[in-house]
Amino acid sequence: MYYLKIFLIIISSGFAVYSDFKIRKVRNKLIVITSVIGILISIFLKDINITQIILGFAIPFVICLPFYLLKMLKAGDIKLFMMIGIVMGFNYVIRCMALSVLAGGVISVIITIKRKCFIRRMKYLFEYLKSLYYFQKPTVYINDNKSEGYFPFATAIFSGIIISTIIDFAVKIQR
Repeated sequence: MYYLKIFLIIISSGFAVYSDFKIRKVRNKLIVITSVIGILISIFLKDINITQIILGFAIPFVICLPFYLLKMLKAGDIKLFMMIGIVMGFNYVIRCMALSVLAGGVISVIITIKRKCFIRRMKYLFEYLKSLYYFQKPTVYINDNKSEGYFPFATAIFSGIIISTIIDFAVKIQR
């Protein structure tokens, strides 16, 4: 069952990446259909854990909401994490979120170096953090030139899923 659910979220998040690149949105239809299929798989295979589903849905929302309000994450990214939590459960989505943030950091460094704006983006980040520290009040994290540092975060989420799955397989092989 685990492999079926992993296959489901890899395929769905692959479509999310494509959509995020193409139209800079993750479609709600994809999120809902994948979530329903994931729950149906759990019911059919008699491996449903309501607590894991509820926490898998709620925790990504609670953790990601401040980043959405500061315009650091888009709604589709949060819904994608919530979908992963519904299908795979709380423990998997938390690990996936952490690995996605790490992957996003690596991707953003590569992109900003390639676009020759790494120093400028680091200065902007430093100024933002300095302002946050001095005023102790969060402000929206937006730069005038949005495109220089932008990349579809669904890419980082997809990377987090792949890395998390590889870790799971490595652990299962060692047992």
